[in-house]
Amino acid sequence: MTSNQYQEYVKEVASTLSFSWLQTKPELLQTYHRLALASSPKTSHIQVPFDIPIHDLILDTQIKPSKLQEFILERLVPSAIVTFQSLAEDIINDKYGNFQSISSRINQAKDNGDISSSLANDAHYWRLTRNIIAHGGGEISSSVEQEIYRLHNNGRISFTEFKFWGKLLDAGHGGTLVPIIKEAVDDPLNPNQNPIIVAAIAGNRIELGMADLLAAGMTWTKYIKAIE
Repeated sequence: MTSNQYQEYVKEVASTLSFSWLQTKPELLQTYHRLALASSPKTSHIQVPFDIPIHDLILDTQIKPSKLQEFILERLVPSAIVTFQSLAEDIINDKYGNFQSISSRINQAKDNGDISSSLANDAHYWRLTRNIIAHGGGEISSSVEQEIYRLHNNGRISFTEFKFWGKLLDAGHGGTLVPIIKEAVDDPLNPNQNPIIVAAIAGNRIELGMADLLAAGMTWTKYIKAIE
């Protein structure tokens, strides 16, 4: 997979999740339901409840649309960030072999001049974010805290805190909060709207959103492109 193909994959995943979130808005589904009932005189008098559960007969579950939206942000977005790094690692290993950890790989690529210090810093940032999600369920562990300060003291990274866009963003115009806005798509690596700042201290939890998913994908895209 080339860097361009990887980038397209990232955009497709982000677009799909964003569209899914919008299509599960309780207000939208209530409108659909109301229009369907209004299409027949026999059902036009029925009042449609707000955020009525959706029945899944196959899995035997009932899920409210608002809960579906929550699952997209709390389950699927973090999982996608983990997937993005796993795929990026596979691409990198296809070129160099898989005898090194991704952390060592980043450091070596920077030392060899294959990637810039800035890109190495960002790669470590999203690598550590992935580890917090995959191994800590979103909570910073003592081992991650120690690794961050070790890398920082050794001049490998410039950060000792995380800065994220977060789950829902203000699109302006007094509207409902949404998971992605134009500013976040244009520059996902630089949260600029009341960013969520989390110090790299064990026990602290991170909170990610759609823009952070894009930022992770953008970083790995740049890395893959640099070594092509």
